[in-house]
Amino acid sequence: MAVPHFFGKPVGETHLRQDTMKPFFSLIALVLGLTFMTATPAAARGSIPYGTQHSLDFVAEMGAIGPGGRNASLCHHTVRNHVVFLGYWARSEGYVMSTTGCEGNSYYSFDAAAFAAAQAAGILPADMPATPRMTGQQLMIGFGWLILLGIAGFFKALQFLLHGRKRAVPRAAIAAKMLSAMCIVAKSDGHIDGEEEKAINFAFEKIMGKRLTSMEIRTALAKAPFVTDPRQLGDLGAGTREADRQIIMRGALLVACSDGEIQDAEHRVIGHMAQALVIPAPQIMSMVRDFAGLLRTPVAAAPA
Repeated sequence: MAVPHFFGKPVGETHLRQDTMKPFFSLIALVLGLTFMTATPAAARGSIPYGTQHSLDFVAEMGAIGPGGRNASLCHHTVRNHVVFLGYWARSEGYVMSTTGCEGNSYYSFDAAAFAAAQAAGILPADMPATPRMTGQQLMIGFGWLILLGIAGFFKALQFLLHGRKRAVPRAAIAAKMLSAMCIVAKSDGHIDGEEEKAINFAFEKIMGKRLTSMEIRTALAKAPFVTDPRQLGDLGAGTREADRQIIMRGALLVACSDGEIQDAEHRVIGHMAQALVIPAPQIMSMVRDFAGLLRTPVAAAPA
C-alpha cells in the first residue's frame, strides 16, 4: 500500500514517532492530512481607499504537527471590508492552522472534523468552542465605521434633545399665555365683573397651582384683546409644543365653564382659540367633559 503524503513529505508511523514521540498524532495526521494538502494563500492586503483584508489571530499552540514537524498554531481567520482601512463589516471564517505563529500571509484549512479530532487527542482544550468568537478588538476593527456612525448618531440625538429642551417655552411663559387666553374668554361678552376675576384666579390656581393677585389679573385683562377672528390669536401658540397648547386651552375652557355654562360669546372665542392652537374638536370635548362638574347642563358626547 502506498504511503500517504501530507505536506509534500511521506508520513508514516515510524516518521511520526521519531518527530513527536506521541502515538496519538497518527490519528490527527490521518484527519488533518486531507485538509492540509495545500496551503491557502491569504488574500492580498486591502487597497486604498477600500478593499477586503484577511486577518489571522492567534488562538492556541498545537505543537509539532505542521508540515515537516514544524510547530503549528490554531488561528482565527477573519475577513473585513474596509474603507481607508477602517472596517465597516466583518465576518468569521472559522479556525485555520498556521506554521508561522498566525503571522505572514498563508495558512492551512482546519475543518470541524479536524478540530474535533484535535480535541479528542488532547492537542486542543476540550472546552474550546468549536466556533470561534470575535473578540472586542476584532469587532472594533471590523465594524469601525458602524461604531463611529453609532457614536455620531448618539451625539446627534443628544444634541437634538438638548436643543429641543432649550427651545421649549419656559413654564412661566406658558402660564402667561394661559392667563391671556383666560382673560380673552372672560372679556368675550364685552364686560368684566368680580365673578370673572374669581373665575380666572380659580382656573389659574387649579392648573398652575398658584394664586394671582387682583392687580395681576386686572393688568392681564387690560392687555387682553377683544377677539373676533382667529388671526388675532396668532401669537398665542407661537413657539409652543402640543402639550403646552393643551394647557393654554384647558385654562380658557375652565374659565368658560366656571360660571355653570358656556355662553355663546365664549363658545365663539373658544372656537377661534381651537383654530389658532390647532386643537381638534374631539380633544376640546374631552377637556370640557373633565370640567363637567362645573356645568349646569350635561355635556353632549363628541360626534363619532
